[in-house]
Amino acid sequence: MTQIFSNASTESGQAYANLLANLPGMVYRCQNQQGFPMEFVSEGCFELTGYTSKELTGNNRIAYGDLIYPEDQRMVWDSIQKAVQQHQPFVLEYRIFKKNGQLRWVWEKGRAAFTDSHKGVLDGIIIDITSRKEAEEANRQAHEELLESNARFRMLTELAPVGIIISDAQQRILHLNQRFTDLFGYTVADMPSAEEWWPLAYPDPVMRQKVREDWTALIEAARLNHGEIFSYEAQVSCKNGSIRQIDFRATSNGELIFVISTDITERCRLENQLRMAHKMESVGRLAGGIAHDFNNMLGVIIGYSEMAIDRVKEDTELLEDLNEILAAGKRSREITRQLLAFARKQSIKPVAVDLNELVDSMLNMLRRLLGENINLTWLPQNGLWPVKLDPAQLDQILANICINSRDAISGSGSIIIETSNAIFDSEYCFAHQGFVPGEFAMIAISDNGCGMSKEALKHIYEPFFTTKGMAAGTGMGLPTVYGIVKQNNGFINIYSELNRGTSVKIYLPRLVNETTPQPKPQKAAVKGNNELLLLVEDEPTLMKMTKMLLERLGYQVMAAGTPGKALEIARSEKGSIQLLITDIVMPEMDGVALSEQIKKIHPEIRTLFMSGYTSGMVTSNDIVKTGCHFIQKPFSIEEMAKLVDKILNKPADQTD
Repeated sequence: MTQIFSNASTESGQAYANLLANLPGMVYRCQNQQGFPMEFVSEGCFELTGYTSKELTGNNRIAYGDLIYPEDQRMVWDSIQKAVQQHQPFVLEYRIFKKNGQLRWVWEKGRAAFTDSHKGVLDGIIIDITSRKEAEEANRQAHEELLESNARFRMLTELAPVGIIISDAQQRILHLNQRFTDLFGYTVADMPSAEEWWPLAYPDPVMRQKVREDWTALIEAARLNHGEIFSYEAQVSCKNGSIRQIDFRATSNGELIFVISTDITERCRLENQLRMAHKMESVGRLAGGIAHDFNNMLGVIIGYSEMAIDRVKEDTELLEDLNEILAAGKRSREITRQLLAFARKQSIKPVAVDLNELVDSMLNMLRRLLGENINLTWLPQNGLWPVKLDPAQLDQILANICINSRDAISGSGSIIIETSNAIFDSEYCFAHQGFVPGEFAMIAISDNGCGMSKEALKHIYEPFFTTKGMAAGTGMGLPTVYGIVKQNNGFINIYSELNRGTSVKIYLPRLVNETTPQPKPQKAAVKGNNELLLLVEDEPTLMKMTKMLLERLGYQVMAAGTPGKALEIARSEKGSIQLLITDIVMPEMDGVALSEQIKKIHPEIRTLFMSGYTSGMVTSNDIVKTGCHFIQKPFSIEEMAKLVDKILNKPADQTD
């Protein structure tokens, strides 16, 4: 290169000079000194630095070293000196200032050479790489932004409360977020593509085929309608064996498919509960209305039967017939009470009880009820938690369920009654529909009878629904149990398989820190002393029977079939009417308004309300205030006698 630079005027030298002029950047020779004084630069120096070769050589205008960016000068000097000492070429990238002040990136490659005078010089080439550096910087920034965007996307997907699936157009899984794995239990390793997903989520081949066809159509629609979101609901089998109801939302940009899966199992459960509650409320109102009207007729039957029995005690055959009528009336009264229990309008007297003791006391009755061909096994758990319950309601629960079990058994069989304590947390209840968190005492009645189908199980709490046929069942057994359990803040779980049997488990809340109250001795009823009573009842036969009943108890009775007639009697009666006995629901005026009107005429009069509805229902609906005297139809002579005597002999300042 020394000869090239010194003999540039020769033909050969001119050829090399032309070659150097056509090279990109600047070819140079400089002294290996601070400032790197240039001895030769090619014509490319002007484009590179903005200075002519004349201005750069010999430091005529500026030393090349002064063009180097100050922060890079030390690095350039040290790197070159190290390469010279090791007799190696050097390659550098650094920044320089052009004459116009622009900062440019350059790439330099060179090595040390020695002249004949042994003076160290550097030969090399310097090229402007600013465009490459800017592109690299742009790529670096884009890469960092992509990484940041990916990190934000991953963070958002991992924090999302829904399962997220991203797949390519061939439905190969590219990403599953953590919520998806938490929800279903599956990972990308379990399902690298949709092909592996289908048998996992839908073990049943028939259901799998149907859902797969629906899903394929949905994905195709998403592809054809970029950006539009399509939805699909389906049940999915999870890795742990549970079944969840999932709402899938899918969209596509043509290359990728995005699927969001939301667990709506709990929402569906609550919706089903709400529908069931509305349904039960409707049939409950129907049941309550039926019981009210039926109670009026039963009151007539029971009342006349009791009065007739008192008159014919010596006629044994007739007495037996009357007792059968009375027993049928009382059994019918129990049916209306079952209706009211289902409607959750039956008045109850819950006390702290030990279920083991109550069941134990009922075993003999239950064995007679079941018959000799059915073996009844009793398995109580020691240390069973107490519950708060009306003991009579447990009688109804056990009798109804055991009768159902008996009727489900053809020939000989077995029924098992057992108790235990149970604790359920929120997580368990979330996974098991119908369960409630808390501590419970459980009583289970299981049989090996014919069982029930899944379709029948959907209707078991509906009144009058029966699988026994019209002649064999009333359809009130389980609805009655349902009403009682709900009334006591418990819940029921029923499991049944056709030809295998049924198990009914009833969970009642554990009672803490309450003892069983001791029963109070009851006073014997006494007859009246010719006190004057006003009876108001719009059902003629019941009014006639009640009037006869009260007169037999030793009272004078004036009877009215309407509130208007009762007011006429009250206005015309100059003596003291001591007690008003009135139905609550009547035409013209209800019993409460009638009582208020009559009190204006006879201020000292006392009132006894009666109704086919329960006291709990009439007080909850503000028909009468809590604390008023009330008797529920149908009533017996003894019940009416005791209550009328109690009211009439109560101090005046304690009356209603």
